[in-house]
Amino acid sequence: MTSQQSKPTPFLNANGWSRLFHSWIPQLLDKSHKQKTLNLDDLYDLLPQYKSVALTEKLKNNWIDDINSHPNKPSLLRATVRTTGWKPFLIGCLLLPERIASVIKPLLIIFLMDFFEPCSTMSIKFAWFLAILCVLITLFSSFFHHRFYYSIQVYGMQMRVAYHGLIYQKILSLSSHSLNKFSSGEITNLFSNDADQIDRAINNINHLWLAPIDIIAMIICFWYFIKYVTFVAIGYTLVLVLVVSLVGRILVRFRTKILEQTDQRVKIMSEIIKSMRIVKMYCWESAFEKKISLVRKHEIIRYGLTVILDSIHLLFSHSYVCMTFMIMYGTMWSLGIHFDTRFFTIASCMLMHLANALLSIGYAIRHLANYLPAAKRIQVWF
Repeated sequence: MTSQQSKPTPFLNANGWSRLFHSWIPQLLDKSHKQKTLNLDDLYDLLPQYKSVALTEKLKNNWIDDINSHPNKPSLLRATVRTTGWKPFLIGCLLLPERIASVIKPLLIIFLMDFFEPCSTMSIKFAWFLAILCVLITLFSSFFHHRFYYSIQVYGMQMRVAYHGLIYQKILSLSSHSLNKFSSGEITNLFSNDADQIDRAINNINHLWLAPIDIIAMIICFWYFIKYVTFVAIGYTLVLVLVVSLVGRILVRFRTKILEQTDQRVKIMSEIIKSMRIVKMYCWESAFEKKISLVRKHEIIRYGLTVILDSIHLLFSHSYVCMTFMIMYGTMWSLGIHFDTRFFTIASCMLMHLANALLSIGYAIRHLANYLPAAKRIQVWF
């Protein structure tokens, strides 16, 4: 967009309330509703912190500093960590109120259940107060939940743009001889697949340190009701975390092998397309077809094994609540421990929340596992 077409975004002049709830956007939505579409001239200018030049330069400078600090073994991962700093984890602190609310809500429901007891002495005003408080806490946690995902996705987008800019600058600086060593398919794969892994890794990395907080909260709540039976639930939870971690480690190897097979297939296809006349002249179609089919077969097999591992992870995560309840109730029944509805209430709420946390930590490990080999592949270019 040229300077004559420049259109400053209303976000710059918006107040804190408007920025928080995006009330500066309806003008653009109204225009889209009236015109039935949006043209490029209708869009606002990018904010300064979203411009690719500044984002790329920051990552590039940290990459150069890492090369100077570790000339024998530079690492793009270290340069990325220097670029991001603590900001992704500070954004992750927005989920702490949601974690606190997930513990407070079941406790409020337990107090509210006393109102429905036959001989309850709780006043109706206090019961209404607890009910309204539950609703307000839900809205409070929902606000921080959506604010976190909006902020972390914006930051992940910024790092993805920085990676794209760094790769683009490197391609422009290569000579024709050096550029001929890489096929167009490899370059496209680098942009569309490998560089996008940093976005997904940043979006899920906070779940790696939030999951232990959820486990500690569950231990405290369960210990108050069932004492030593808590260790049965915690033991199954820790086993599940170890299984998820092991699956993530295996996925790293499979991901590396899949990328190697994909590169090999793309390279062969590029060579065939460049030399199509020679292939036709010598009737090599069937030979190259068998070669491509073999490479693709190995690639599909590894993709299939990856899907099987993902299915195992989903199986454990979705059956976590039922299996934990079954293990705890069986232990309580065998030991003759009294079971009441209050424990069922807080256990069901906590276990459902923890099941989502375990599912999230599995995604975090998976995307981090995908990012590590992708970062190494991108580093080869530099």
